[in-house]
Amino acid sequence: MARPGERIITNAELENRLAALKSQVDSILSFLVFIDGAEIKNFLIQGEAQVLFAGAGTAITFDQPYKVGTIPIVILSSQNKSCVVGRHAAPTATGFTGYGRGLDDSSFDVYGSWVAIGERG
Repeated sequence: MARPGERIITNAELENRLAALKSQVDSILSFLVFIDGAEIKNFLIQGEAQVLFAGAGTAITFDQPYKVGTIPIVILSSQNKSCVVGRHAAPTATGFTGYGRGLDDSSFDVYGSWVAIGERG
């Protein structure tokens, strides 16, 4: 029951208001993420810090897979100034393998961080 000065809105009015808010949110998101020139509104960002990337390779599986058939953008960074973290192949919708390397390309265990951005699965 409505209090004095208030009125109860109908389900149709509520749906119209929510549709207007969704439109506003979508217009904001449309400026945020473009992957390969395509606007992505249903995007997902995942990441992890303090990961030990072994010289022989460390497999990373995403907590939530990305859309099947898409390849997320994966950014790696080393937490050691004399070592790097790299990939030898493109990531997949479910994960990637990162490798620790010394500056002379020798195998080296390196702590690093990663961030992946792509279309939600």
